[in-house]
Amino acid sequence: MRKTLAALIFTGVVFATVVRLVDGGPAPGDTVPDGLTLPWMWQATVQQDPPGPASMLAGGDSLGFRGVEDYDAEGKVAAVGRGGDYRMLLYAGWSTVTPGQDVLLSPDGRSAAQGYLAGSTAGEYAEGLDVVDLTTGRSTKYTGGLPAVAIGYGLTAAGCCAPAAWAPDGRSLLVETTAADVRKPGTATLESRSRLGLLDLATNTVLPIGAERPADPVRQASRGAFAPDGQHLVVSEGDRLRLIDRTGKESWTTTLGDRRYLAGAGAFSADGARIAIAELTGCLDRCDRDALAARTWEVSYLDAATGQPATGPDLPAVTAMAIRALGWTRSGDVTTMDVAADLVRAGSFGGPAPRAAAFPARPVVWWVVAPAAVLTAVALLTVWLVIRRHRRPVLISD
Repeated sequence: MRKTLAALIFTGVVFATVVRLVDGGPAPGDTVPDGLTLPWMWQATVQQDPPGPASMLAGGDSLGFRGVEDYDAEGKVAAVGRGGDYRMLLYAGWSTVTPGQDVLLSPDGRSAAQGYLAGSTAGEYAEGLDVVDLTTGRSTKYTGGLPAVAIGYGLTAAGCCAPAAWAPDGRSLLVETTAADVRKPGTATLESRSRLGLLDLATNTVLPIGAERPADPVRQASRGAFAPDGQHLVVSEGDRLRLIDRTGKESWTTTLGDRRYLAGAGAFSADGARIAIAELTGCLDRCDRDALAARTWEVSYLDAATGQPATGPDLPAVTAMAIRALGWTRSGDVTTMDVAADLVRAGSFGGPAPRAAAFPARPVVWWVVAPAAVLTAVALLTVWLVIRRHRRPVLISD
């Protein structure tokens, strides 16, 4: 009886463990969850098992996002489906990929755009911007019709594209294109160049915006933002901010200085009347980790019609390395969460926190399961041998 009871208890523990691993917990639905759990290291990819429209993209430094040194140590981003599923976007050796900056979630949460995606169905190493459909796992590559460009030393690079911001209707993106390297005057040093453009997904063409400029002179999260009408946008050029239409025609230019930045891709207010600006107090150059962590940020506003200072919601200062505005809710807050724009605009926050289910899994799971299975088999064999030894018949002689 005791052995039977022990077997039942053991079976119950195993069943509970399996259910906990497979069941992802409550689904957030069409709301932004109020919390997340960390993904498993072997979490299935978007291509393996698409999560459907996502409420948000998430990244981090945990085992589930970084793997272990020299094994599975690649950049990963979790697409959190509105049904609660966690599915991964993999970036191979690109370990510094950042959601909302290097990979952008479309306004309806159905697609993610990035310059490179491991395992892409459109060809992992094919040139162009990779836009993956989170409902099917299939990718489409966009070159914008741009040729490869010379980047010095006999090398070439794809002309298109790094994503900067989605248009509100999800049919086009503000992108950063690669221009040919040039030599700095009076030196032998090559300078990388880039240029902003509008990529139309229907026609796979890029409309250049503005002049070529040194690559990476602008905070990546501050490269540009679309107005709610989708017909106007602001773009950063050095310490200047310009309002232009989709043809590149300029309405105004204002100088921000070296400590004020466009707050992010969601900087425009819902009515298009104001633009959020992030102001930095603290270390600006050559900062160590402590100095970066001690930075404070405040939000101010510009009048979208004139580029002049404007009033807006009085938000508390934020202490952080950096902040990024992804949109305004109906209540007027500016958020710094990396979520689908349709949920931000609707103010749909506070959904249940989904748990990352361990399965389905990538093949890497066998590096965890196989050792555990071997240890379990050895333990069971040891128990069986002990029991068998104690059950040997005792011979009694006459």
